[in-house]
This record gives sequence, structure tokens and C-alpha cells, in this order.
Amino acid sequence: NYLAWHEPGYYWLAGVGARLIGAMDWPRAELYKTWQYSSAMIMWSGAVAAGLLAWQINRQWNLAWLTGLATASLFCWSALARYMTNEGMFQAGVLWWLVWFLWWRMDEPPQWSRPKWVCLCLGLAALMWVKLTAAVLVLAVLVWLIVQRGVSLKHKTQWAALIMIVVGGLYAPWLYHKHRLYGQALTINNYEQSNSGERMPWRFFVSWDNTVMTTPFWISGRGSFASMVSASALVDYDNIFEAYDRPQANDLVTGNGRRLAAARALASVQLMRWSAGLALWLAVGLVLLLWQWVRG
Repeated sequence: NYLAWHEPGYYWLAGVGARLIGAMDWPRAELYKTWQYSSAMIMWSGAVAAGLLAWQINRQWNLAWLTGLATASLFCWSALARYMTNEGMFQAGVLWWLVWFLWWRMDEPPQWSRPKWVCLCLGLAALMWVKLTAAVLVLAVLVWLIVQRGVSLKHKTQWAALIMIVVGGLYAPWLYHKHRLYGQALTINNYEQSNSGERMPWRFFVSWDNTVMTTPFWISGRGSFASMVSASALVDYDNIFEAYDRPQANDLVTGNGRRLAAARALASVQLMRWSAGLALWLAVGLVLLLWQWVRG
């Protein structure tokens, strides 16, 4: 089913929690509500981590409070807080891993040690078992490690090898499981791919489908990985958080059969375009920051 190809970390924990709550003979609705509260607490802790991360970088409590509040006020953050999914645990987990990283002052090479790196690698491996997207964080750490100044190439190679061996080794059993069950380990959606028998072409990963700028919800943009990721990051692309219990006659019906209020559809288009502009502005700032870093 849909969950079968997701990394199992969150769902294992959710299953244990459901068993413990179920042992109290609560009604099923109360079980769901309790787990929703748990999701809200996870996302609340992620907002706290964002604030702590800002304090670690700038040592200004007012900026830390502002960062935490701004994070908690994001639509995607508040929406995930009421939705039972591995996404929330992953987002909060990444932020807490970064807080942990800076708490040990690992941004300073003299503070590096084998026990610290092994523990941090175990954290990365745990995040990989929650969501495959953690590979982006692992790659970012490896790139950051390579560009560090004042560290010999030998030591960089040793630490990079340690990260890849520990994280890759601990994640390998899940890859083996997917390969044995679906016939391939590296794919976005094993369940659908195993049924269709087709492999995703390279064009899917390198192209851009501009229909997401006018209708930023499924099935628009399905021919481009970048388009789907962009729309998912900036708006409710999968139409998960719509109020399905209040249907209207003028609702749109998206490609996945879900209803979408006309006002919500218009708001999504406006939000997508506005957010794309902000993302472009952020990208320009990042390029300037990197240019300053390279120059000196």
C-alpha cells in the first residue's frame, strides 16, 4: 500500500504508541485525537529547535524568539502539526540534529573526535530510517566537510568515509528489503513502480513543467520532479489539508479525486507565485553569500 515503501521509523513508533493507547480501551476516535496531539507536540519541539538554532548562530534571544515564532507560523508547519505523518518527525528531527551538531561545536574542526562523529552519524542514520530525504542532509554534511579549511585531505577523507560507512551500513537493511520485495532499491515510489514495470526516465528529473505556476496541485507538474518538489514545498500540492467535510457546489476536483474549494485554489496560485519570488530572492542572497565566502 501507500505506506509500504516509506521508511518505517515513524510508523514503528506510531504503532507502539497506538498499542499502548489501545491497551487503555479508549474509543478509536480518542486514539486518533491523542496521536494528533503527539504530532502537534513534535512540530512544537521543531519550532523550539529552530529558535535554538538561531540563538546558537547569532547569540541573540530576540532573533531566536522571532525565528521560532516565524517557523511555527508557516502554513506547512501548522498543517503538519495536525496531520499524522513521518514528515513532521523528520522536519523536527533535522532541526534537532543541527542543534546537536552546534552544541558540540562541530563547526570547529579542533572539536572533532571519533565518539562525537559516530554519535552524529547514528543520528543521521536514524533520520534516514524516518525519511529518505535525510540523504540530502547527509550529502550537505559531506560537502561541508570537504570545503573545510585547515583540515588535511587525509582527515577529510577519513571523516567522510566514517559518515558513509556508518549511515550507509545502518540504512542498508532497508535497501535490501526494498530490493527483495520490489526488485529495485533506489526509486521514489516502489509500490507504483513495481506495478507498472517502468523506470522513471532521466527527463523526469531534469525537466520543468510550468503548469504548476497556474494550477499548483496534483496532477499538474507530474512530468517533472523539480516542479512537484517546488509546488510541494511552497503550497499544499497534494491537497491534503482541505476541509473535505464541507463540500461546495463550485469545488474543483483534482487529479487525485479530492475536492478543492475555488477560493483555496485561487489562494494556492497566488501563494505559489509569491513564494516562488521569495525563493528566488533567497537564492540570490545565497549566491552572494557564497561569493563573499569564496573571496575571503
